[in-house]
Amino acid sequence: MTTSKESPTDCFVYITLPEKTTPVTVGRFSLKQDRRGTSVGQFVYGRSYRDNPDAVEIDPAELQIAARAYETAAMGGIFGSLRDAGPDHWGRRLIEKYVGKAPLREIDYLL
Repeated sequence: MTTSKESPTDCFVYITLPEKTTPVTVGRFSLKQDRRGTSVGQFVYGRSYRDNPDAVEIDPAELQIAARAYETAAMGGIFGSLRDAGPDHWGRRLIEKYVGKAPLREIDYLL
């Protein structure tokens, strides 16, 4: 869970496209807090990815390929398709043991 004392997080999102072996940059994800302390995630597809004829949507329902910013406050500000890329329960426990802290923010598990 994100608290008001935590700083904003920005990261790039990568994907390995079907029938390819090299990951490409899909876009940028930011996690910030609004004035009420609610975690809000924002995702923007990169221009080069949008122009890629092999590009696929990382979530056809929520994140269609477009030149716009998508925002969500659901699930702590993490889009479902990004959260799905994170570790399962066992993986989370291993990460927590490694860093010596539990629980972590959702974004920390992904990073």
